[in-house]
Formats: sequence, structure tokens, C-alpha cells
Amino acid sequence: KTDEAAAAYEEALKLDPKAADVLAALGELRLKSGAASAAEALLRRALELRPADAALHAALAQAHHRQRRFSQAESAYRRALEIGGR
Repeated sequence: KTDEAAAAYEEALKLDPKAADVLAALGELRLKSGAASAAEALLRRALELRPADAALHAALAQAHHRQRRFSQAESAYRRALEIGGR
């Protein structure tokens, strides 16, 4: 089912490459499947479109953490908390 969902998201992105919700969903799917680098790229694209989205910053933090980039993870978590506290 994960592969089917990923394929559907990728098809949706072909139709609208700037669909932030789709980028975020595919990024989180990649993160859950262990593809942290791919997740990071997708989440960064989503953040370009929605820079004030705390959940995206938190997901990016998880992607950094899984790649053992702890200082970047901390920065992304801090940004998520700053935004979420507004």
C-alpha cells in the first residue's frame, strides 16, 4: 500500500509540482519508509511553499535526525516550536 500511495502522490505532483500538501505527504511517507534523504528534499520543497508550517519544520527535523544531522535537526525543531507558539 505504501508503494501505491507513493505512486499516487508522484502522479499528483506531475499535475501540480507546487502542491505543498502532496509534497508534505510524500515526504512523510518517504520518512516513514526510511528514505530520509528523499524525505528531506520533498519537505524542503514543501517548506519553500509554506515556510510558516510548523508541522513541516518538525518533519524536516525528523529527516535530519535520521540522517544523524543533529544540529540541523535541533534548528528545525526550534523553528517548529517558534512557529507553533504564535
